[in-house]
Amino acid sequence: MGAINILDSHLLMFPARSLKGIVIGVTTPFLIRRHISLAKSLGVTIGIDNSQLQSINRDVAGVITQPQNQYEFYVLKDGSTGEDRIIINELPFKAEDWNNSEVIAGWVRKFLAENMLPYKAVAIVHDNWLRPLLRKSMEYRTRIRLNYATKRPERGGLWTVELIPPGCVFSTFFVPSYAGDERFNDYIRCIESIFNKGIFVGGDETVGAGLVKRIPIG
Repeated sequence: MGAINILDSHLLMFPARSLKGIVIGVTTPFLIRRHISLAKSLGVTIGIDNSQLQSINRDVAGVITQPQNQYEFYVLKDGSTGEDRIIINELPFKAEDWNNSEVIAGWVRKFLAENMLPYKAVAIVHDNWLRPLLRKSMEYRTRIRLNYATKRPERGGLWTVELIPPGCVFSTFFVPSYAGDERFNDYIRCIESIFNKGIFVGGDETVGAGLVKRIPIG
């Protein structure tokens, strides 16, 4: 038995196409609450105001940016209502500025400040949009199997693989295998130093899949 258990990694944010700004991060109240719930069960305080997550309407995207990127992702106002709009994976949302929500906005900006992600803003959308937006963000690659001797395609050798898009954020926790392990913090520092440099998780690393880096965010 190992000294450390690395828990399952759960999706927290993912990239999506944006009409302006090119790429924007997306998350939902469900993804955030799951992260909070797991942290709470392990005695970790995240400090996010759950009450504000209740206020997300189905047609609204709460947009959080770094101060210098505010409104960079907004399209022209809706002609009939005068409301700002944001287009995420070809779907229109009413844009609400959540930068003044210091509890949630401050937490999200910690991710953006790491400069490891391919986007400069994060939109919080209703849970019902998680599946359709995520399906449009997945990478689908068609592969073909070749005959080793002839180097020609094999009959029936065509298939499609799904890849997690670069820029996804997953949350996980390291816990000791048994209570009272005095060297647990030493083990954690060793693992963190490896993750900080980037490691490949899973297969297909020869085609660039599975590269993971650590973002130390609460």
